[in-house]
Amino acid sequence: MNSRFELFSTEILYEIFDYLSTYDIFHAFINLNYR
Repeated sequence: MNSRFELFSTEILYEIFDYLSTYDIFHAFINLNYR
């Protein structure tokens, strides 16, 4: 099952992540694989 996140192009993701700090990105994805 694909998520909507996978449908974004790489360039769009780079633009989004440019606005976030490393800390924010880390905490956004840290619990992604936990169930």
